[in-house]
Amino acid sequence: MSLKETNVLIGTIGFWRGTPEHFRSEIGYVMLPAFHSKGLMQEAIAAAIDYAWSSMGLHSIEAQVNPDNQASIRLLERNGFVREGYYRENYFYAGKFMDTGVYSLIKA
Repeated sequence: MSLKETNVLIGTIGFWRGTPEHFRSEIGYVMLPAFHSKGLMQEAIAAAIDYAWSSMGLHSIEAQVNPDNQASIRLLERNGFVREGYYRENYFYAGKFMDTGVYSLIKA
């Protein structure tokens, strides 16, 4: 992701951990803090969802998020994602075990 005016990288968004046999993939995104709360990730995730349905032929999209990242959870929920599950201490990061919220969006 980059700003149109400067073409400077400000973040990334994409699909990974795809399971083609189930028409499902996980979305991941990150943005530099200086660009948070400007609606840019909303624009990017809407375009990514449209791409998943129209070009990738997906039926569902998964997102895994740190439960403390309320901004990311609000972004997902604004775009129709619902919480499917919750993993307790399922990954180790920065010297401690962390939880994961699992969200999904199913094509209407």
